Amino acid sequence: MFKIHTISGMLFLVCACLLSSCYKIPYRSTPQLVNIPLVPHTNEVELYFTNELPANKAYYEVIGLSAEGGTDYNALLLQLKKQAKQAGVDAVIHINNTNATYTSSDGGQYSTQVVKGVGIKYRDNMSHIEQYIKSKKVFKLSDSGNSVLIYEAPFDMLGHELKKDRKPDPLYTRFVRDFSFDYLLYETDRWAYSMDEKRRVLQRNHYADPYLNNSDFTCYFEYKSNDELESIQIKYPSNRKQNVYVELEYASKDKVSAKNIYAKYNKKNLLYVEKLEYDAQNRISQTTLYKVEAGKQIPFLQTNYSYYTMDDLPPLKNM
Repeated sequence: MFKIHTISGMLFLVCACLLSSCYKIPYRSTPQLVNIPLVPHTNEVELYFTNELPANKAYYEVIGLSAEGGTDYNALLLQLKKQAKQAGVDAVIHINNTNATYTSSDGGQYSTQVVKGVGIKYRDNMSHIEQYIKSKKVFKLSDSGNSVLIYEAPFDMLGHELKKDRKPDPLYTRFVRDFSFDYLLYETDRWAYSMDEKRRVLQRNHYADPYLNNSDFTCYFEYKSNDELESIQIKYPSNRKQNVYVELEYASKDKVSAKNIYAKYNKKNLLYVEKLEYDAQNRISQTTLYKVEAGKQIPFLQTNYSYYTMDDLPPLKNM
């Protein structure tokens, strides 16, 4: 889960390119007909032509696909299958073969063969929806052990926090969202990234504006020799006092048990400790953030996670 050399898994919309660490690339998304999460796969893709349809009618029409070039029809169908696997769909329906005419740079015209179709996802193959966060409930803890709900953050099925007409609680933004793996590692909106030659993500920049003009904070990732994520350094150019260094503790392979959060890069100044708990499906179920004062860990915030289920999927139109 926390080997982010390609940051895949949640980020099915990533444009994964081999670039050196000096380049920053924004994440690109393709509009879908139905907003359900798709994960790339290597399974065989079914093809259905013109009026043919699958026997299994429980599916979503998700995305348009097309391949063009040359005169080899079978080669274009193989391209279509490859695109379908990369997009995360199970089959392509309504496949048709046409020609497109283009004007060349010298003013002449040429035609090329085009194969188009609609990628579909079978509902039975959507169990990965149960790995997607539906909401986070944040409670402020007191010394007496009491807790008060201060904020609830909802998420859509594509993994993005729903912010429209909502004013986030500052405690949530600073101490829950900005320290969470789903935000630092997997969120794509207004983020850009860079990788090294091993396809490990070395840096992620977040931008306050949608045009990605000026980064408001940057994450730097360091890895162990086995490519497991070791630490995250978070820098805020406009407010250096907020800079922190997050060191991870593991309970087992790829399973983080705690985050030790230090001031800047000073490991002598431990500010917070966040402890993570998991459910039977190995999903984060709860986190508890402790303030460190005079060497003591004082309970501060607790966050409870809930996840989407198959029952949350949109209704099928063709049933």
